[in-house]
Amino acid sequence: NLLSGGNPTAGAKSDYEAFWSAFGKFVKLGAIEDEANKEALAPLLRFSSSHGGAGASAPASPVGDGDEAGDAPLVSLEDYVSRMKPGQKGIFYIAADSLAAAAGAPFVERLVQKGYEVLYLTEPIDEPALNAVGQFSGHDFVDVTREGLELGDGEEEKAEREAAAEAEKGELAPLLAAIASALGPERVERASVSTRLANSPCALVTSKFGWSAYQERVMRAQTLGDSRAAEYMKGKKTFEVNPSHPVILGLAGRVDAATGSFDAAGRRAVELLYDAALVTSGFAVESPREFASRIFDMIGLAVGNGGEEKKEEEKGPEEKEVEGG
Repeated sequence: NLLSGGNPTAGAKSDYEAFWSAFGKFVKLGAIEDEANKEALAPLLRFSSSHGGAGASAPASPVGDGDEAGDAPLVSLEDYVSRMKPGQKGIFYIAADSLAAAAGAPFVERLVQKGYEVLYLTEPIDEPALNAVGQFSGHDFVDVTREGLELGDGEEEKAEREAAAEAEKGELAPLLAAIASALGPERVERASVSTRLANSPCALVTSKFGWSAYQERVMRAQTLGDSRAAEYMKGKKTFEVNPSHPVILGLAGRVDAATGSFDAAGRRAVELLYDAALVTSGFAVESPREFASRIFDMIGLAVGNGGEEKKEEEKGPEEKEVEGG
C-alpha cells in the first residue's frame, strides 16, 4: 500500500519525518520480509549517522555523547551515497544501544576523523533491515566492528594498510605474539595492528562470520534463547592495538626478549586492557569481580598503597626463600 500510493518522500521533508516517526519500524520490517519490494523500500529507510544530518556540502560533525536517538536528524541511504569519499566502496555502519554508545565506540574513531560517514543503528531491527537489503547503489553495507575493514582505495589508505602489515611482521611482532599468548585462544584468535583506532589503545573486533558484539547482546536477551547456539554463533575476537598509543608502546617494553613473554606487570596490564576492550567494544566483562579487583589494584597504586604487595607478587621463589632466611 505504501509503494502503490506514490513516492512518500516527494512531499515536504517535515511530512515524511512525521510519517517515519509513526511508521518507520514497519518500513524496516517490510525491507526484511518483503523480498520482492526490498529494493523499492531501501530509499525510504532512515538512520542516524556521524554526519548528523547536515547537508552534503557541510563537514561531518559527530553526534555528541549527550544526544539521544530522537534528537539527531536522520539520513537516507541516498544522502549517504552522495557524500561518500573518493575510493570508498562500502557504506559503513555500527550497531549499538544508543547514539552515545555508537559515537563513542573505538571502531569509528579513525573513520570520523578522516571524514567518512558512519550510520548509527540504534534499534534491534536496524541491522537485519540493512542485511536484508544487501546493498544500495552497488555499495555493500560494512560493519565497522568486523575484521578486515578497509576504508578505501586511496593512496593514504593503502599506505596505512601497508604500514600496519609491516609493523605486524616487524617491530610489533613480539608484542602481538605475547598478547595472543597471554590471553589464550579461548579469548582471542590473534592480535593485530589496527588502522581504525585513533584515540583508544585497543579494541576487540569480531570475525566476518558469527555474531557481532551487538548481535550477541540482542540474542542473549531473548527469553527463549539457546545458550548452546549462542556459544556456537559467537564471533571469534581479534585484539587490535593502536601502534602509536603510549600504552601500547609502553607495553611493548614489557616483553622479555629471551622468553617472548610479559613480565608480571605486563601480564596485569594486558588483562586490564582486555577487560577494558570488552567494555568499549560492546561485550560483557567475563568476570566483573576480577575486573573490579584489577581496577582497585590500580587505584591502590595511584594513591600510594598496594605497591609493596605487588612487588612481593613479582618476586620469584628464590628471592622469597632468601628473604625468609
